[in-house]
Amino acid sequence: MMLLPREASRRRRGQGTIELILTFFAFFTIFFMFVQVSLSFGVANFIQYATFISARAFLSGAKNKGDQEKAASDYLAATVGGSSGGRFKSIAQPEGGSSEVDGAFIGSTSRAKPAPSEDARTSMWEQGVTYSFKVRLYMAPLIPGVGKGDNKVLLESQSWLGRDPTEEECEAVLQKRAKLGGARQALFDNGC
Repeated sequence: MMLLPREASRRRRGQGTIELILTFFAFFTIFFMFVQVSLSFGVANFIQYATFISARAFLSGAKNKGDQEKAASDYLAATVGGSSGGRFKSIAQPEGGSSEVDGAFIGSTSRAKPAPSEDARTSMWEQGVTYSFKVRLYMAPLIPGVGKGDNKVLLESQSWLGRDPTEEECEAVLQKRAKLGGARQALFDNGC
């Protein structure tokens, strides 16, 4: 059976509109996925930089270890955010943590098993800053049920630079040397 041209055009009415809508949907899905991944990677890069600079603040010498931890914590709070959930909480949510900054762990690593003495942990090179956060790396708009689950990836930024001895630790070491070496041993030197 042969369709007349007029009947064939009536049957295809709306086909172009449907194809246009489907094309826009596919384009915007890919576009928004690209934007989400780009934002996640950009924020993760910023958090890595903030973690490194915070570890540098922890590395530098101070009066005592608490001052070193406070310097690192203050820098992280100023850059990635304090206990309010973070500066970029719509993109990266802090996860865990053991300091005043959500998601941050400052000090000796928890992976170091303390030896019979606590000195084993204080001489570890693995001291610094860790910041844990979750990001969503996939988003498909307008599809029911895709964004409702827990589809987040846990990322962790670590910077283990060690820690310089504090003034109190240095003075204690020099006092021990002075006792062992007698009066000839100088109390002050250029490091411990």
